This record gives sequence, C-alpha cells and structure tokens, in this order.
Amino acid sequence: MGDDRLSTVNTNLKLLREQLAGLENAKILAPLEEKTRIQQQIDQINSEIRRYEAEKQELQGSQAITTPPPDRPDPGHPIALESPLGTMRPDSPFCVERSGDAALLRALTQTDQRQGLGATLSITGSRQVGKSSLVVRGLVAAEKVGKATVLVDFQQCDRAILGNEDDFYRWFCGQLAQELVLEDNLETHWQKYRKGGNNSCCTQYLKRQILTQVSQPLVIALDEVEMLLDSPFRSQFFGLVRSWHNRRALDPDLRRVDWVLVSSTEPNQLIADLNQSPFNVAENIEMKDFTLGQVKELNDRHGLPFSLMEEPKLYDLTGGHPFLVRQALYWVATGQQTAGELLATATEEKGAFGEHLRHHRSRLDQRPELGLKEGMKLVVQGKGDRVEKSVVLRLEAAGLVRSHNREAEPRCELYRLYFQEVLR
Repeated sequence: MGDDRLSTVNTNLKLLREQLAGLENAKILAPLEEKTRIQQQIDQINSEIRRYEAEKQELQGSQAITTPPPDRPDPGHPIALESPLGTMRPDSPFCVERSGDAALLRALTQTDQRQGLGATLSITGSRQVGKSSLVVRGLVAAEKVGKATVLVDFQQCDRAILGNEDDFYRWFCGQLAQELVLEDNLETHWQKYRKGGNNSCCTQYLKRQILTQVSQPLVIALDEVEMLLDSPFRSQFFGLVRSWHNRRALDPDLRRVDWVLVSSTEPNQLIADLNQSPFNVAENIEMKDFTLGQVKELNDRHGLPFSLMEEPKLYDLTGGHPFLVRQALYWVATGQQTAGELLATATEEKGAFGEHLRHHRSRLDQRPELGLKEGMKLVVQGKGDRVEKSVVLRLEAAGLVRSHNREAEPRCELYRLYFQEVLR
C-alpha cells in the first residue's frame, strides 16, 4: 500500500513541476496585467508541491527501503540548473519576482509621453541582491515596446578615469555612443563645446550627438554608481543628471529619456545637496534579501536539494542573501555536497562559499588606509556602534554589513562566523 501511494505522490509531483515550468515561461511573456493572475497559480502549485513533498518524506521514512536522501534532487526529474555567478538572463526560471519588479517594468514600458515626462528611477540594495539582473529585465522589456536602451556600468570604468573629471565625462559620453552603435565624434564635439565646462559639454553631447540620431524613446541605466564615491566631481555629475530630469518639462528631447540609477550605497552619501540630487526626485525601488518564503520557492525550483527542515537553516545561515542562497542550492543540486555537509562546512574556504569569502577578505586588505578590516572586526565582535560612519558606508557598499540606528551588524550569519575566524 505504501509503495503504491509513494508512486502516486511521485507522479503528482512530476505533473505539478511540469505545470510550474509552463506557468513560469508564460509569466515571462505575459502582459503586466496577466502576471498577477499567473503568479497566484504558481503560488498555488508551489503549495501543492510542498504538501506532496512532505508526504513523500513521511512515506520514505516509514519504509525500510533505500531511497535517495531528501537533500538530493530527485534523479528522476532532471532540472536545467544555472550557475549563480553573474547577471541572470531575463527569462531565467530561477528569477524570483519581488515587490519592486512590477514598478520598474511599468515605468520602462510606458510609451505614451502624454502620460508623463519620462521616468527617473533609483534601484538601491546591497551588493549581489539582484539589482543588475532586474535592470537587464527592465531594459529587455523596454526594447520590446520599441525603446532604445543603454547600460553604462561604472564598474567597467578604470580607477584613473574615475579620479579625473575631464576623462570621466568623455568616457561617459563615449559609452552612450558605443552602446547605441553610433560614431562618437568626441574630439570634434569637445573642441567645439568645452569652453562651457564638462556639464555643458556633456549636455550638448546628449542632445546633439545622441538624441538627434535616436528617434525613439531612450532608456539610460547607470549601474554601480557607487564607484563614484571617491571621485571629487561626483556631486557635480549627479547634479547634472538631476538637471536633465528638471529640464524635461521644457525640453521635448530630454522628455524622451528614462533614467535608471543603480547603487549599493545610500544615495545621500553620493550627493549631499537634496536640491541637486537625482535620487531625491526618483521613484526608489529598494531591493532586499530574500524572505524565507522566497528561499523555499527557489529550493522548489532547484528540485528540493534542501529538505523542508533544512530550508530554515539555509535561510538563517545566509540571511536570504540572494547570491549565497543560489550558490548553496546550485552546489547541492549538482551533487558537490549534501545539504547537511554544506551547512556544516559553510565557513571553510574550500567549501561552497570559499571563493566568495576569500574575495571579500582580500577586498578588506586592498586599501588598508580606509580601515575596513578593523571596522569589520569590530562589527563581528558586536561593536558596530564604534565603527566610523565612513567605514560603515564602505562596508555596506561592499555588501558585508547592514546598518540600523547608527549601528552596523553583519549582513548574514555566514559573514559573522567567517570573519570572526579570520580576523582574530
């Protein structure tokens, strides 16, 4: 009797997972007004899968036969896994939709200029929380409604350029032309307009070199803008972006441009004067770490490599850190360790998170004059209130800590445990 019921449960699980995959694909292509209804169906199927999975574990536990351990994916249901490294592709089945997604997609797919003066959006959140992946999804959606798009990644800008105002403004303008596959004409333009200063020269470049050649609406996304944190001209540049926002009301060309600014640090640390800050007038989309429910959902999509009892342990260890969660699920689902082994060896540098942890440790050593290592040591010792604000800001931008009421704490338990070991 038990064998028959287990077979039925496995069959139902297979059918539900097939339905889930179909709905996830349908949701990617569905218009915005249909996404909520489809998500409700996905949630219902996930609930059914969880119920059957719990019953399956009970049946397996009551039988004296050898079955695959619950922290391994079911070998009868192969899943096309994706590496957690890098930006996710827009149609990835492992993309977890969050509250801000709909707001970004709605703004960037708006094509009727009579409905507004263009969008200015700010996406904020810790590092590796999914900001860049969301931006890519937004740009793809914008292209589908006929908009041209530009993604300027400030992380690709050399440190020397970030420290030189003239070089930076030329680099920025060159990126706009390069992304749109246009001749940049930088030297000729700068010779003609440089007397007005870099802000004026950049504005004229946007209007005369870019917008005269791009007739459709344009989305310009600026990713990793916190890279300008040490640039002496950062307030000047962000003030320029704010001026473009303000001038939309009188300038039809600038009205065609949507701006998306993506940052891992508090915007008020990038420009103090709220009257000149583009972040102050932008619609802010704050991205947070996953909830326990979202961790469970991703575990389902990976074929349940973590059991129902292990899911909360994974959440407690990672704090819902999106990259760490995906790395753990991928690591176990590909058979490199069991879930129990991963949880027991999480801080080891040869384990699932070793490369990630070593990278963060090396970053603390790169610029000793900033005091990042000493600051992180105080944070993991529970003395986050003693760390200088400037140090907390940089640790937060690196995605290592979160601050609340002027006190910093490790972003997740994994960071606390690891850095307690290596920063003794």
